[in-house]
Amino acid sequence: MLQIDSQLWPLSAPHLKLHFYHDVRKRQTHFAITSPAGDFAIDYPAWWAEIPDFVPVEPEMDKDEDYLAYIYEVWQTPSLQQALLKRWTA
Repeated sequence: MLQIDSQLWPLSAPHLKLHFYHDVRKRQTHFAITSPAGDFAIDYPAWWAEIPDFVPVEPEMDKDEDYLAYIYEVWQTPSLQQALLKRWTA
C-alpha cells in the first residue's frame, strides 16, 4: 500500500500506473500515480540536483537515494512485493 495524505493505493492493483523519471535539463524528478482510485503527481528537485556536473548515468542509484524511486521499484517488481509482504507479515 502507498498512502499520500489521506489517499491510499494498493501497489498491486491492476489499473494502477506509476510514472517516475528525471527531467535532466531541469534537474527535476517527476513522480505520478494514475488510478481509478485517484491521481497524484509531483515534480521536485532530483536527488542529484545540487551535485555539480553530476549526470544521472546510473539509474540503479535512484532507488537508494530517492524514496519515490524505491516505491516505483517495488511497484515494478512483484517478487519484491511478495518478499516484503512475507517479511512484514511473518
